[in-house]
Amino acid sequence: MCRVPPSDFSPRRTGQGPARTGTAPLHHSLFASNAAIRPAFGPCSPAFFSVAAVPGRSRPGAVPRSGGMDRFLTYGGMDFPGSARHDDPAGRGPTGRKSCAPPRGPRPQRGGAPMTVRRLITRSIPALPPNASIEDALECCLAHRLPYLPVVQTHTLVGLVSEECLLDAPDEHAPVASLCTGRPLTIPPDLHPFEAARLMAEARLPLLPVVDDDRYEGLVLQTDLFTVFTALLATQEPGAILVIEMAPHDLSMSHLAYIFESQGVRIRSIASEAPGRLDGPIRLTVKLNVTDTARLRHVLEHHGYRVTAYYNEDMTDEELDFRVAAFLHYLEV
Repeated sequence: MCRVPPSDFSPRRTGQGPARTGTAPLHHSLFASNAAIRPAFGPCSPAFFSVAAVPGRSRPGAVPRSGGMDRFLTYGGMDFPGSARHDDPAGRGPTGRKSCAPPRGPRPQRGGAPMTVRRLITRSIPALPPNASIEDALECCLAHRLPYLPVVQTHTLVGLVSEECLLDAPDEHAPVASLCTGRPLTIPPDLHPFEAARLMAEARLPLLPVVDDDRYEGLVLQTDLFTVFTALLATQEPGAILVIEMAPHDLSMSHLAYIFESQGVRIRSIASEAPGRLDGPIRLTVKLNVTDTARLRHVLEHHGYRVTAYYNEDMTDEELDFRVAAFLHYLEV
């Protein structure tokens, strides 16, 4: 029996080539440390932090220090303007029939208020009226490549109907409303995308309806959440990626920021992954604005951190000389 997952989780309103891994032991003077966004945003996915950098000032009106930064953690600050997917230029309501053409994704831009689900709402995917035919519902499921579609009556969400239920319907002339079972999981528009991704993963749904004061506003798709995370993690920006491990009691964001800034390196984004066990190490995946991290990795090693992998790095002459010297030393031993 096919059933849409119930709303037990409804909240209350109030990437690159193969990695080169460090294998050197942890010394006092040497330093040897990507979390992937899982398409399903599973429970073990890393926690994400967006790190913004602004010119440092010692007092109001002072001239910014060269290379100085005041870093702070923020939820986003990206603007997702209207597009064919998120706006309805024709002005139709959520139950209006629209063309079943595949929608376009959002185009993130920097600046603006903190990111919420409201900016990701998809309104171009038509909501089915309760008396819609199974044939029309299957046609829209196929056109939009979605296994679920919302059923809406006068701006009120009736439920979600799945493609599996439509295909297995005993009566092909039955209205789609009769195939909606259970109360659907919904989210408010002021929810953060991180929380929406968690709920989506727990319910194993590729989309979530957005409801504001019992009024259906649209859908949030898994692909749109993925686009948000790629923007927050600056995956499209050039730069190397370091994977750093440390004990939980050694995690100090201010100390790490000081090390990076002292080497003239800026942090584009940081993703943290909780340890697999209680006493396990914390893993940080750091996206940088440079591709040469040889000296930075040595400094991190000197401070007791462990770099387990690095990606997207161009090997410099200094790095090559260091590896040759290490190999010759190994042969002598």
